[in-house]
Amino acid sequence: MKNGGTQRNKDGKAVRPSGHIAPRTARGCRSIRALPDIRAGWRFAEPSPTVERETRGREDFGWSLRLCSLPLQFSLAMKTTGDKESLYFNPMKNILLQFERLRRHYEQVVRTYDEVSLLDLTHSLRNWTELAGTLQELAPVFSDAMAFRTSSPTKRASRSIKGYRYVLAYMPGGALTYANINNIFSSPELGEMGFMENGGVKASSSPTVKEPYLISITLKATHETLELSRLCLVVGDANENMRRLLTGQDIQRRKFKQWLESECVKLSYINADNKLEFFTISLKTLIRRVSNNLTGASHPLINSENFDQENRFDAPIKYLFEYKVGGLPLPYFIILKAAQDIIGIFPKYIPIDKTKTPPD
Repeated sequence: MKNGGTQRNKDGKAVRPSGHIAPRTARGCRSIRALPDIRAGWRFAEPSPTVERETRGREDFGWSLRLCSLPLQFSLAMKTTGDKESLYFNPMKNILLQFERLRRHYEQVVRTYDEVSLLDLTHSLRNWTELAGTLQELAPVFSDAMAFRTSSPTKRASRSIKGYRYVLAYMPGGALTYANINNIFSSPELGEMGFMENGGVKASSSPTVKEPYLISITLKATHETLELSRLCLVVGDANENMRRLLTGQDIQRRKFKQWLESECVKLSYINADNKLEFFTISLKTLIRRVSNNLTGASHPLINSENFDQENRFDAPIKYLFEYKVGGLPLPYFIILKAAQDIIGIFPKYIPIDKTKTPPD
């Protein structure tokens, strides 16, 4: 058989190569659905001579394989029985590892805030944005579940603040943290403002801008924890009707991929060109831009001159870091809430502790 040619037997008939693990579909590609479900455990396959040579003496290794234009990460383990080596495939193992990685980073960030820990958590979440398609094939019971909640301002509220400067962030269920530093809310427009017992904030004695403003926050603060569910700040001639409209929310249930693509924050601010610019930022975009560009968490920046040149969302997301609740930036709460949701929902559909392992 020549390189790239078809493997044939002595009678000239085409045969499947050694190590074949999935039947071919009518379209000529290997079917994802032929791969084992997580609850089916591990699958046995004979390694090809090339795999045997490249893996001899190694206990485990990773494979990156593209099936039907869909990249998958396969974790493989090598077992030796007598003089025979065999491979065990578990396409869900990588996802389970990513879940444990996310859980550990979350446990760190929820108790102690620092930039390095936040970026590690964000990078772990970025992997979940890239796994959305893979999860749809391998774990549809999770991906198709309407288990994730999103929240956004109502249409009437959005119309009422058109032309104003504002930031709107809704987190249904709240983002709970033990890492709060103080009882202060701060923003570029208003400076620092103290929390009130009813969950609101005190009026600023010296706001940065000399304009009317409206601020509405839903939070629960104790001596040990802080839970933020909503942050609405509007700079301009606001009124009580606008406050009531912003208190209302349009809460919906979404599938995993829809949840990632739903808006997590709305922002209208004066940009570097001194023009009012409006952004609706999805959860997926926020995660990817924080992990990629803001401080190079996923891909370290070699040339700092290219820091802001690639993505239109980088500047507004950096601006969001200037909004702080309890000494913690607003994107911290959004990212923490995203991790909190995955960690709380994923095990309800995927039996983490009951996953089978390769036989000894």
